Amino acid sequence: MIPLKIPSRIRRLADRISDVKGDVYIAGGSVRDHLLNIPSKDIDLEVHGVSHEQMNIILQEFRPFKAVGKSFGVWKLLPFKKNELEIDVALPHHDGHIAPDIGVTEACKRRDLTINAMLIHVQTQMLVDIFGGQQDLTNRILRATDPQHFAADLLRVFRVCQFTARLQCSMSPELHQLCLELTQQTDFAELPKERVWIELEKGWLKSTDPSIAVESLLRLNALQNYFPEFATLSTPKQQRMVERLKKGSHFRDPENRGRTMGLFWALLTFDLSVEDTKLTMERMGIEKYLGFPLIQALLSSKKCAPMLINSHSTVVQNLCREHFDIHFLCDVASSIEAPEIEYNHSEANRTEAQQRGIIETPLPNIVSGRDLLALGYKGVELGKWLHKIRLEQLHERIQSKSEALQWIQENQ
Repeated sequence: MIPLKIPSRIRRLADRISDVKGDVYIAGGSVRDHLLNIPSKDIDLEVHGVSHEQMNIILQEFRPFKAVGKSFGVWKLLPFKKNELEIDVALPHHDGHIAPDIGVTEACKRRDLTINAMLIHVQTQMLVDIFGGQQDLTNRILRATDPQHFAADLLRVFRVCQFTARLQCSMSPELHQLCLELTQQTDFAELPKERVWIELEKGWLKSTDPSIAVESLLRLNALQNYFPEFATLSTPKQQRMVERLKKGSHFRDPENRGRTMGLFWALLTFDLSVEDTKLTMERMGIEKYLGFPLIQALLSSKKCAPMLINSHSTVVQNLCREHFDIHFLCDVASSIEAPEIEYNHSEANRTEAQQRGIIETPLPNIVSGRDLLALGYKGVELGKWLHKIRLEQLHERIQSKSEALQWIQENQ
């Protein structure tokens, strides 16, 4: 094993805890990522042989830190500088209680997968691998560390599925069967939506091919049992959904998570009816995400993507831009457009819309409310004519104020 570069702050903490006969281990995903040579944004530490009270005293020497729930035995060592790693420090647990003397075997046994149940002792750099996680990682196999403990948290089904994509692993037959059984439990559909969202987001944002995560969810009936609306989709439609997500992953932007998650949900729900799409998002309890208008994006995609796919025209561009951000709509349309089609209308529409300058700014209105007030229109009647004129303009049947005013006279 390649030696792990351990920040001096962690080494000093380990030495201090050693003074009171305790041990500090790097744990879980931090070990897994190190063995895979994947850079980590944080480090998880597990401290054995030290009480909650002792930890609170010792951590005063390692400020800044914050407790994450005073009774849970979890702390965060906050970074001094922007580029420093955040360090999570935890005491082992047993049956919901802090158990500092539980021992590494019992502590690791409570972790979900063998690949996440490894430890590295900070001072000796020795790998503790009681359940064969390193071999499973080499073989790219996901295996439950302990089936009974795994089943205690039904969210682990979603977690396993995002790991199949992120790490390009397959489930052991035993884990696959266990997850199938867990998705059938009544409580599965009651999992907190916030926790489900996090696992879906990790699968979409952190995977080379995130469609694998959704394919795994479908195979385990997890998507269908948590979101009943997806159970109405035929197998061919489910397969098309997976293919769209695979293609659409090229349009992900990690710097714009709101928009990128909007793309995920637009492709996931594209074949659902408008009503079922609304039900799905109501179940997630979210209308906007990080400022991105999620529901508006999904409904606009259903209306506009088929137009962008089927026709290359300035009228289509005008109408779609009126509904939503045309870049986003073209991302959705390009992800849906069949690869065998010789001419890519979606990208042609995107390019032309950009050349015409309507990507950032929609077409300016050619008449204003003041123009119609001068003609004697007001209230509801004024709004009705403004709307009609706008449609005529978007369809390029009128292109100037004089044409618009003449059109009103002719159609009164």
